[in-house]
Amino acid sequence: MLRFLKRLKLSNMQRVREVLVPPLEELVLDRMPDLQICSCTSVGDMKSSLRVLEIWSCSALEVFDLFQKGYNYKTELKSPMPSLRKLIVVGCPRLQVQTPLPPSATLSKLIITSVSTIMSMEGLSMETLKLYGYGLPSEIMALNDKILAFSNLKDIKYLQILSCKSMTSISFKGLSQLISLKSLKIEYCRELFSSDVVPEQTHEDKITANEVALPSLESLCIRDCGITGKLLSLMLQHSPALKELTLYECPQLKQLKIEEEGKVQSNFISGSETSSSGYVDDAWTNSYVDGVVHIPLNLIRITIGKCPHLIFDGSREDLVGFTSLDKDAQEKGRCLLPQSLDQLVWIDYPQKTLRPCFVRNLTRLRKLEVIEGSLEYLQMDSCTALEELEIENCHLLIPVLAHLLQYLA
Repeated sequence: MLRFLKRLKLSNMQRVREVLVPPLEELVLDRMPDLQICSCTSVGDMKSSLRVLEIWSCSALEVFDLFQKGYNYKTELKSPMPSLRKLIVVGCPRLQVQTPLPPSATLSKLIITSVSTIMSMEGLSMETLKLYGYGLPSEIMALNDKILAFSNLKDIKYLQILSCKSMTSISFKGLSQLISLKSLKIEYCRELFSSDVVPEQTHEDKITANEVALPSLESLCIRDCGITGKLLSLMLQHSPALKELTLYECPQLKQLKIEEEGKVQSNFISGSETSSSGYVDDAWTNSYVDGVVHIPLNLIRITIGKCPHLIFDGSREDLVGFTSLDKDAQEKGRCLLPQSLDQLVWIDYPQKTLRPCFVRNLTRLRKLEVIEGSLEYLQMDSCTALEELEIENCHLLIPVLAHLLQYLA
């Protein structure tokens, strides 16, 4: 009967089990332990008018019709709550969230945590977004548009995906909607992209040869993740603006190989060219050696840490397989690097010798940092532009360093 009511806050009401609310601009439900159902007199009007929604510590809440899948579900995927500016849901372990989040492209604050049916989210001004997999249901294997509203994230610049231990794949078609994304971090997701064969995707999730999945991406960090070389190569090839690459604790990666100049990978899925991977066809899958990462020529900074099997390609010849790799180049530690590289940081270097080399013998490398590892010999005759050298805990290299310092003096 309160026709002009705009803001409603219900707090610490112990015995209330059901709430029916009219269309509001602001709704706060706080510490209502017996609340099970929250519904609206008009769901459509509520979605249009709502600007602030906060739900705190409603441990029994199971149903809120704003988060229920409706008949116009596909239409609502674009922006189910266009006016929403603030969304906080904390401590609602039974709440059934059937719609993708965030429900608006203009949120100034987003906090979702301790909601067992959805992954935790934290965002600010829709420029930064963190996704956490703590308590994530094991049946959620893929991050797609049923969970994450990619279409509402076109302005996001920084995305971090953390501790999604059961997740095996991310929708590339969804990622292609993040047109403003500059930084992507994937950390502690050990099953993510750990196989080139991932669950079959729909035709709408295909990426074609002419598409640029991440047109603005400048920085990519993969940490403690089982990603394969083939799928990482796919991400790198579709990130033309990429400048910085960080790989940390990625056991399946074995070799970094510079992509040929002018080479365009055309064997991506398009139309009906489907495969079991859902991302690439068999021709593309078979064209790359397992464990090899094809890196672009325009990288400026590369950081590698705790990747015990990872080495750089030391030759210019195409690789057919690891058995045909130039063993002499391996033993000499010859690393063929992009001429655009400005900084190389290597933590726990796995070989005895490190000899950086560059395409066309041109180098812009200004900083080289080696931390720990079995390094015994460092050859820097190609590093003619070097300005800064940092070596930490490489005890076997001490005699060589003494000679180097004497030479520099």
